[in-house]
Amino acid sequence: MMDFMETEFEAEGIPFSATGNRVNCFPHVVNCGVQTGLEQLTKVEDARVCAFPPGTDHDEDEDNGDFPISPELAKDHEYWLALESDPVKSARSLVTACRASGQRREDYMATIQTGNSENAFAEKLPEAVLLRDVDTRWSSTFLMIDRVLEMTEAINRFLASPKQEKISGHALSAIDLRVISDIRDFLELPHLVQEYLSAEMTPTLSMVIPAYETLIEALKKLRVEKPEIQHGISACVARLDKYFVRVRKSKVCVIATGAHTGCISFCFIEFDLLNYSPQSDNET
Repeated sequence: MMDFMETEFEAEGIPFSATGNRVNCFPHVVNCGVQTGLEQLTKVEDARVCAFPPGTDHDEDEDNGDFPISPELAKDHEYWLALESDPVKSARSLVTACRASGQRREDYMATIQTGNSENAFAEKLPEAVLLRDVDTRWSSTFLMIDRVLEMTEAINRFLASPKQEKISGHALSAIDLRVISDIRDFLELPHLVQEYLSAEMTPTLSMVIPAYETLIEALKKLRVEKPEIQHGISACVARLDKYFVRVRKSKVCVIATGAHTGCISFCFIEFDLLNYSPQSDNET
């Protein structure tokens, strides 16, 4: 396609480089940003405390890969320790343990059924399996921790049974659940964007620039609302910004965006991400 466009533009005397206009897969780029953010979240030991007000677009050292933690996180030692211990990794180990054998999976499902029949949960829970995450699979980490949070009551009841004593140590603490809840809200933003674009039955190149802009602005807004994880969100934003700079220089993206009059609806009507409000409760 790029070679064809280069030939056609050159025939009209218009400079166009096929190589210079290659476009990265948007969901892959977003996944790279997410993985960068998750990795940064655990880097709190000896981290510099941010001296800038919440919502500041740039910390001068972020360009060098230095993402300072917020004063709020520096004061919350329990939250700080939970981040350092990598609660996402703990959730992954929990899921692996609960799914380790067919018998455990059956016992877990039986726990849900029994709990529902005995009204042991705050509300009836779905008979849903726990999900594994894979680094290269889009949104898989979000889906994993979202399911863990949804099924926390059933998981705790399952781990508390004498038969599961061997894996009872995998239970997540209250502070782990609080931190994971915040991380879930962070990961839901890129997940929603990816889901929207993936659901389109028509080419979505015209939506790439609006998607980048909307996602980055939404992440910056969330960074203010959840200062305890601002360093991870900032790392994600910085990674996305690097790709965004390339995209904005791409003539093919500009052409596609300008030619698609419906792209504006993505930002302001169909997908009002900037007014997104996390549904999870930090007091989980």
